[in-house]
Amino acid sequence: MTYRIKVLLSALASVFLFIIIYFVLPKGDRIIINFITIIGVILSLLGILIAYFQILSVKNVAIETQNRIKENIIQNNKILTLSDLSRKAAMIDEILGYLRNDKIDLCILRMKDLKILINNLKNQEQYYSLVSKKQFREIFENFNIDLYNFQTCHLENKKKMDMAVVIKNFENLSTLFLDLEIKLKTPEL
Repeated sequence: MTYRIKVLLSALASVFLFIIIYFVLPKGDRIIINFITIIGVILSLLGILIAYFQILSVKNVAIETQNRIKENIIQNNKILTLSDLSRKAAMIDEILGYLRNDKIDLCILRMKDLKILINNLKNQEQYYSLVSKKQFREIFENFNIDLYNFQTCHLENKKKMDMAVVIKNFENLSTLFLDLEIKLKTPEL
């Protein structure tokens, strides 16, 4: 029922209550003071009912607002997540460019930046409904191993790394990010 209907029904009930009380009172008690008292009590009860209905109305509005806020937060997080995934995939392309140009210093630096982003991603449970934990773990472990190997080889001035495996691992990581992005963009049916 709407707020207006509730108030109207309460007012009608008050009028009926007044009429019933009027006929129940003995004729000797039907004086103006008693009528004013009865009307005051009825109006007080009506005021309490109206206040109660308003409280319920405000409560419903607050619940609806809270639900809308949650929906907006989820939508904003989804947009930010899509942005992060695109940025991570672009960062992998940048790292692969550094590898092709033999700029290992820059490659290691960007890999460290990417590692921070990946660790943040790894701790977000929302992705596990889209990709298995095992797949996440395997790809991230390969990334960490590649980073360690790059640092070790660079410090020891060795050039003995299987670049085909490293590139494959980066491509797997990039594919994972792009798959997540596509799954997040696709509406749930």
